[in-house]
This record gives sequence, structure tokens and C-alpha cells, in this order.
Amino acid sequence: MRRRADVRLIRLVVVLIAVGWVANAWGQAGANWDRVKAVDAGTAIRVKGERGRPFECELVQVDDAQLICSKTRTILFFPVTDRREFRRGQVREVRLTKRLLSGVAGAAIGIGAGVGLGYAVENQATRNEDPGLLQFVFGLLGGLVGEAIGQGSDFLGGPVIYRVP
Repeated sequence: MRRRADVRLIRLVVVLIAVGWVANAWGQAGANWDRVKAVDAGTAIRVKGERGRPFECELVQVDDAQLICSKTRTILFFPVTDRREFRRGQVREVRLTKRLLSGVAGAAIGIGAGVGLGYAVENQATRNEDPGLLQFVFGLLGGLVGEAIGQGSDFLGGPVIYRVP
């Protein structure tokens, strides 16, 4: 009987900790522009404006009235810089990016899927030449594709530092 009470107490404590953690996470993102001003220049961010489409860039400058960021990409071996200025009223959300972490997670998912697919194809083969070769090749290709998709989509995303309610 005492053991059930202990288990219930442990469950209650875990639930309360989880609720407190979620409440804290929800409370961090809000309409506090000072959090955006505290971000260092050169930090990779994602800005969602009035039109709703997010723009990934590096922070250049933030003041009370606007946010300036730039994105440099290479087109035919020439660097092209796209600099955008957002008025404070235009900004709906600012979040940090985790492109590297998203790329690693995408690569891991791709490797797992590729190895699994290679194993399935290899088991269907009538001859068993070069065992494990298809698993290796499909795993390598899956990892490359997964890394590209992960970095391109930034599916893990970073924490929201500013959001207009």
C-alpha cells in the first residue's frame, strides 16, 4: 500500500515539474523587444514579417524602431548580399536558428532510412555478393540527402525570442 503512495507522489512531482517547465517556456517568448535587442550582431535568426513568410538572415543591427539583417549567398561564384530592414511593427516573430543541429538530425534520419532500405533490397537479392554494400551506399546517400534537407528546412528550429500576440 505504501509503495502505491510513493509511486503516486513521484508521478505528481514529475507532472508538476513538467507543467512548470512548459509554463516557463511559454512565458519566455513574448512581445518584449528588449530580448531582440539583446541578441548579438552576426547571430543567425529567422524573422517572420507581416506577409508570414520567414526570412533567415544574420542580424546586423536592432534598435527601438527597426531590425536590420542580411543574407549572403553565392550565385555563379559571386556573393550576393540581400539586406532587409524590418520596421518594428512589421515583425511578427523572431527566432534563433539551429541549422547545424537540424542538419545532423536530418543526416541521422537519412542514414537510418538508407541502411534500412539497403538491408531490405539486399535481402531480396538472389546472390549474396558483397554483403553490406547496399546498406553502406544507401546509408551514405540517405545521410547526404537528410543533411541537406535538415539544414535547408531547419526543422528543429530555435527558441522564439519575440512574438507578437
